Amino acid sequence: MMWFRRVSKLLIFTIVLLAAASLDGYSQISANQEFWHLTPYEGLSQSTVSAIHQDSEGFMWFGTQEGLNKYEGQNNNMVVYKHQSDDATTIGSNEIEDIYEDRQGNLWIAADWGGLNLYNRDKDTFKRFNATEELHDGSISDDTIHDIYEDSQGNLWVGTYLGLNLMNRKEGTFQNFVADSANPHSLSRNYITDILEDGSGQIWVATNNGLNRMHRDSVAFDQIFITQRTSLNPANYVRVIYEDRSGRFWVGTEDGLYLFNKNTTTFKRWDQKISRSATILDIAEDEEGVVWIGTENEGLLAIMPDSKNTYLYTYSENNVQGLNSNSVYSLYQSKDNILWIGTFDGGLNVLNRKEPKFKHFKNQPGVQNSLNENSVMSFLKPRGNQLWVGTDGGGINLFNMKTEEFEFLIHDTDDPQSLSNDVILSLLEDSKNRIWIGTYNGGLSQYDPATEKFRSFRFDANDPNSISHDQIFTVFEGPEGFIWVGTNGSGLNKLVDEERGIFERWNPNSTTYNFEQSYIRDVYVDEEGVFWVTTYGAGVSYFNPKTGESKTYSSHEGNLSNSVVLDIFAASDGTIWVGTKGGGLGWYNEETDQFEAYTTEDGLPNDIINAIVEDDNGNIWVSTNNGLSRFSPRDQTFKNFSLSDGLQSKEFKPGAAIKLENGMMYFGGINGFNEFHPDSIREDTLVLPVAFTEFQLSNKTVEIGDQSPLKKQINQSKEIILPYDQTNFTIKYTVLNFNPQQEYSFAYMLEGFDEEWNYVGNQNSATYTNIDPGEYTFKVKTANGDGFWGSDIKQVKLTITPPFWQTSWFYLLSFLAVAGLIFGGYQYRTRQILEQNKRLEEEVSNRTQELNQRNIELKETLIDLENTREELIEKAHKAGMADIATGVLHNVGNILNSVNTSSALIDETINKSRITGLEKANNLLRENLDDIEDFFSESGQGRKLLDYYLKLEEPLKEERTKIIQLSKRLSDKIKLINEVIAAQQSFATINTNSDTFKLREIVEDALTLNSGSSVRHHIIIEKHYQSNATILCQRSKLVHVLVNIYKNAKEAMTEVPEGDKKITIKTWDENDEVYLSISDSGHGIRQEHLSKIFNQGFTTKEKGHGFGLHSSANYVKEMGGKISVQSDGEGKGATFVLKFERVSD
Repeated sequence: MMWFRRVSKLLIFTIVLLAAASLDGYSQISANQEFWHLTPYEGLSQSTVSAIHQDSEGFMWFGTQEGLNKYEGQNNNMVVYKHQSDDATTIGSNEIEDIYEDRQGNLWIAADWGGLNLYNRDKDTFKRFNATEELHDGSISDDTIHDIYEDSQGNLWVGTYLGLNLMNRKEGTFQNFVADSANPHSLSRNYITDILEDGSGQIWVATNNGLNRMHRDSVAFDQIFITQRTSLNPANYVRVIYEDRSGRFWVGTEDGLYLFNKNTTTFKRWDQKISRSATILDIAEDEEGVVWIGTENEGLLAIMPDSKNTYLYTYSENNVQGLNSNSVYSLYQSKDNILWIGTFDGGLNVLNRKEPKFKHFKNQPGVQNSLNENSVMSFLKPRGNQLWVGTDGGGINLFNMKTEEFEFLIHDTDDPQSLSNDVILSLLEDSKNRIWIGTYNGGLSQYDPATEKFRSFRFDANDPNSISHDQIFTVFEGPEGFIWVGTNGSGLNKLVDEERGIFERWNPNSTTYNFEQSYIRDVYVDEEGVFWVTTYGAGVSYFNPKTGESKTYSSHEGNLSNSVVLDIFAASDGTIWVGTKGGGLGWYNEETDQFEAYTTEDGLPNDIINAIVEDDNGNIWVSTNNGLSRFSPRDQTFKNFSLSDGLQSKEFKPGAAIKLENGMMYFGGINGFNEFHPDSIREDTLVLPVAFTEFQLSNKTVEIGDQSPLKKQINQSKEIILPYDQTNFTIKYTVLNFNPQQEYSFAYMLEGFDEEWNYVGNQNSATYTNIDPGEYTFKVKTANGDGFWGSDIKQVKLTITPPFWQTSWFYLLSFLAVAGLIFGGYQYRTRQILEQNKRLEEEVSNRTQELNQRNIELKETLIDLENTREELIEKAHKAGMADIATGVLHNVGNILNSVNTSSALIDETINKSRITGLEKANNLLRENLDDIEDFFSESGQGRKLLDYYLKLEEPLKEERTKIIQLSKRLSDKIKLINEVIAAQQSFATINTNSDTFKLREIVEDALTLNSGSSVRHHIIIEKHYQSNATILCQRSKLVHVLVNIYKNAKEAMTEVPEGDKKITIKTWDENDEVYLSISDSGHGIRQEHLSKIFNQGFTTKEKGHGFGLHSSANYVKEMGGKISVQSDGEGKGATFVLKFERVSD
């Protein structure tokens, strides 16, 4: 009995090889094409697609029975347009019959019962052209539109249920052409199904009862019928007409497909693959010249350019990647060589007609000679035309590289001379042309091509000379011609007696043939007969079986990036390469005696390297768990390939790679294998256009409108103007690529804000926040999967207008106003000084009297203030608000001290005034008035008195100036007292609202309030601002806190020598918090006092009240902050630290 079973080459469907090679860039047509699908699950509005079109911008449009769809490509977004009865700018009906774009870029939509619709791209709305009750009144003849067509002369023809219409686009009117039974040169029927202008300029009109040839000069028609003229004959019901590039005129009817001879007006029925009476719904030709025919219930027909080869694609429930509906309503090929197939109830079926870089072979359900198992583990090219493909469960697939068909060698439980196991891990052809197969749990099999028989070597626990394990990961021929195998757990085995099946076991358990490794994955034998053995978990072993010399390279030893090594390969230049599981691509550095590694950081797509081969150009090809990669040792660069290039999947299998003598390469993975020649790999330079899809403000979509920043649809907009308070915006974009496996990446920049491009991978949006007023340009560009950046950069100008107070006219008006104020103030001040000088002398005497009265009033005010303070304390205690009372007491007390000082100085000035001497001099003068001349000339007293009067003016002026200053100071202090009392009373009765302030500004305000004190006490202020953050606080309370801390710091430095008195202020940010520290060089704080410093009533001052720091701590806490104090002890100063949460500007 024959030990193996060969599967017949007959197919379920008859397959005829292509007679002509396909054009460059297009995939060959075969009987088993793979389609992907767009259905309502992917956002399509409805599952029956009757119209397809790609507009001039690159968007795909799909007409369904429930709305119009615009497909945006890479972002997988489907925009759906539906009829709304209360909105005349929506589409006229949800049942879409046709989509057409004229040469002017106008997009026209034909709707069933919805009239003719013109799409307004700027406003994203529609304009309707509807029928009236009367014909020939300038309106369209019927609201059910089936076809739209623009001829070579720019005439727009519209086919309706009730005749043909020629549109006057300038006037928006229509000329109607209808059937007239009395006129043989009218249309044969009113129901217009299709309109076409052929290569000679002849216009043809298809109806549901015959074909019509138009005479342009008279708009008369020749009526042509396929069979006898009758409304009941389905052959005359012409659904579609099409002329291909070779001049063939196709006519699809309710009763079959025909080729029409225009000269003889005869028809020839097409009868290949489809039934003679098939209903033809649509016809299209792709760029390769393949004519595609959509049928009702009979699937999709592909007719090759020579018409000799045809393929019919039909629905099969066993083929999820096949056609999903047998009724094909519409066909269209887009600019990126994708064939779109609109079906009944199946949505869109999509076929990529672009030739992939890598040919893919996999299991095809229902096809007997396809690969029988998709998991490919190993390859071998023995003599002959067949490539041996080892699979995981499907045995050995014998691949005929010419016919691209498979035969199978599989395990037969009834045949002991068949393959021992169907999981094939390794393959070898030895020097005697015999083939050795390493299996998983089937041991080692030997195949003799001469006898076509297998012999198996299995592990026998009772036979120490048998093979040591049945899991064989590698098979190789040693320098002396012996067959060696690497096992999964029992080291190496050497077949020393093939006839008797005797093996030497080289493993850690062997006392005779000791080898330290057990889990073998691959072996390379170098020119000196040394084994380089890769293992699972123990790295690479350098082993000389003759001498027993060995050395281990592993991650544990530090000379290998990862100890799980899946593959080893020696390149033509002698470099040894290893593929690790997680450590990247390793290579042996002979100078350092260790393995260096290339990883994802160097450009690899993944750090798991499954298989390695070298092409004829010296490039290293590696398969990974994330695609295929080509490494150039000369340039030290990687070129990565992904699913969009035609890879069987992202994941490949360890050791599953081979390069043939002709340069062809094969890589196996979890979904079949890839075939390619490295020299045929061409980089794709086509980069599809970018489009804007959405504009958002603060994460909300901006609608188009007169009062909106978006005056036009975002993709049509040249400029967007935003006010200064709407600067958080998002722009969404897409690349008009419709192949889901094609990879694209983006880069964008806001010119005027960004200094360079932002490279964001496949991110489809850009967001900017808090952009300053100005003019900007947003730009976005894209790169295809091969890294080519398109030259077309999509851009839109963005203008952010400033607030009125930042405009030029406001600046001008402000300058003029300030200049006017300054000039007016100068004039006023000048007049004031002149008048003041005139009043100076008489004010001196009046001021003296006023000062006496003022002093009396001040003393009375002091008594009133003392009483007010006591009343406030009593009131606060009664209200349970001790903090308010003590705060008032403390702050007013501080100010009263200053008032007392000013009052004392006024008393001192008055008591020492020269006014007293003036009274004495005046009395002496009165006594000598009768003899005044002699008194001044003869008397010594008289001469002294005269001199006294002359010198009195200057001291009186000084006294006046000093008293005025002290009086103003008193007024300011009294005003401050009133403000403190009012503020404290306000705090006692209401909850002051917080607001956001710059911490630095409040610090500066508090310093300004204390500037006079700092100067008088010779205090040095050092400021180190490292933060300009904003906090939430009550400004008045925080100023009081800082003033109190400054005052305590000043008092703490009373005994410090002049020049050493220093207050240091620092601000800084940590995470989301802002810190402020105030340090002094004063006497410091004892450690036992640090924990009490903020307690109410605690003080270390002889005359202190213990209210200041306690109220400060309460204020800080009320504002959500924290206050703490630090001191290293007496004589070492103190530091107060305030902490607040940072808020956004």
